Amino acid sequence: MFEQSSKSHAKEVLHEEFISEPHERVAGQRLPPERVSVMNRRTILLSGLVAGSGISLSGCLYSRYFDLEWDEEVQLHDGRVVVVRLKHTYERLRQGLTPYSGTILARDTTVTFDGGGGVGRVTQLFKGFHPMLLDQHQGNWYTILYGGHYYKSNEIPGQNWGLNWYESGQVAMLQGGKFVPISLHDLPLVFAKPNMLYLRGRVSEHADFDGGRVTLQDKATWLAKYPAGWADATIRRPPPGSVKPTNLFVDQEPQRGKK
Repeated sequence: MFEQSSKSHAKEVLHEEFISEPHERVAGQRLPPERVSVMNRRTILLSGLVAGSGISLSGCLYSRYFDLEWDEEVQLHDGRVVVVRLKHTYERLRQGLTPYSGTILARDTTVTFDGGGGVGRVTQLFKGFHPMLLDQHQGNWYTILYGGHYYKSNEIPGQNWGLNWYESGQVAMLQGGKFVPISLHDLPLVFAKPNMLYLRGRVSEHADFDGGRVTLQDKATWLAKYPAGWADATIRRPPPGSVKPTNLFVDQEPQRGKK
């Protein structure tokens, strides 16, 4: 409702500004002074409404990049619940009349969490990717990512997460305080399904989480509203007969188990 109202105001302002100069002629006729006065007052009022709603007629409304941050409760496969800090970075490709309209893409995610004894606090930036799973097995932390490289982000040191083998998402393991890509063959079988909030829906809905805490119940509600698709309902595994890749960054047919 607010966006529709704002668009209506913007159109009216543009129209009124076009004919609001004193003694303007409309359809070849000179407007009476009292009509010009009313129209000018209306133009000022509408301009104020537009300014109050964050709309600018200059064409440069909002910054290209912006962040949304929240804490998320993540339940591990063994029942433990950890709190993960997530900072999602978005890019505006096309401006809209409101902060979260237009064309906006979720680009990067920075993950921060307490890895426990011997690990401590972990902070990891994933350029172009977002975690769908974060879990621990036998003292080791693993993550599965979805997304994709962009603007040659894979050329940034530490930001090449390999190919999307078997359409499973990129898999990484925490080593030396940083996540590094590993083969899907090395992902523990105890992980059955993703456990993190998937960035579906509208960005304005993501903004509702900003600065807050997303609970397990919030995630259940979100999943009911935006059901998981085939790619993220379960964790995919290598097909039978596939060979573990020796190079995660190069597609080699024999290593995919193809004949």
